[in-house]
Amino acid sequence: MEDLETSLRKVEDLRRDLSAEIVVQDEESHIEQKAIYDVTGSRDGAHAANVEYIDENIIDKPRITKPDTQKREAARQALQQLYGYSEWYSARYSAGKELGQTLQIKEKVNLWLADLVKRVNEKKDEKIEATEKVQEEAFVIFAMSQYVLIVEKKQECTIPAQPNAKTARKKAEENVQVA
Repeated sequence: MEDLETSLRKVEDLRRDLSAEIVVQDEESHIEQKAIYDVTGSRDGAHAANVEYIDENIIDKPRITKPDTQKREAARQALQQLYGYSEWYSARYSAGKELGQTLQIKEKVNLWLADLVKRVNEKKDEKIEATEKVQEEAFVIFAMSQYVLIVEKKQECTIPAQPNAKTARKKAEENVQVA
């Protein structure tokens, strides 16, 4: 199993691949010096001119690109795979967001949050401290649910400064009851 950081890095790399392009023609340019005159005058008619030269990049041939459809399609399929089967809900969230599946994500965030609350409660019943994965994931899903509330419902919500399993679980339970 890969860690959360690796999964999110994969999503970021695939996001860039969704807009991959093939360069058909590179840009060609040359530099020309351009004179800028600063003219100051006085009441008696005397003028002083300061000349400053700057380099200006003149484009002779523009860069021409076309979409890299193979790379884009491969990235889309890999993101779809992450969205459907990643062990990290936050990676699923990020992949779904990049795929443009915002409506499905809104529906699934509460399910994911409820599942994490259930996992934390199971660990609590066994008198075993929640695993690091569940703590981290609960915090990330909680933060995402708060984002949905803030952006979509225009409600004010607070996110704890540090991932704390108890705080995240309590807030997650409140969100599940609200939803």
